[in-house]
Amino acid sequence: MKEYNLFWIQNEKKESPDFSAMCQNYIADESAYSEENIAKRNITDIVENNGDIEETLMQTKIILAKRLYK
Repeated sequence: MKEYNLFWIQNEKKESPDFSAMCQNYIADESAYSEENIAKRNITDIVENNGDIEETLMQTKIILAKRLYK
């Protein structure tokens, strides 16, 4: 699962991105968001970032509504 954070966005916009730093950050993200770490933290709701902001916001709203109205 690749998460876009501010670091990735900044490097994508650069004419000459810092590929070494991007690789290090990607590896850190991969381990932070591993299935094992997600299971350890009892995370059950995952929002898929497919590039469609409206869909992402809708998924987030549904998850938050489920938690508010348990």
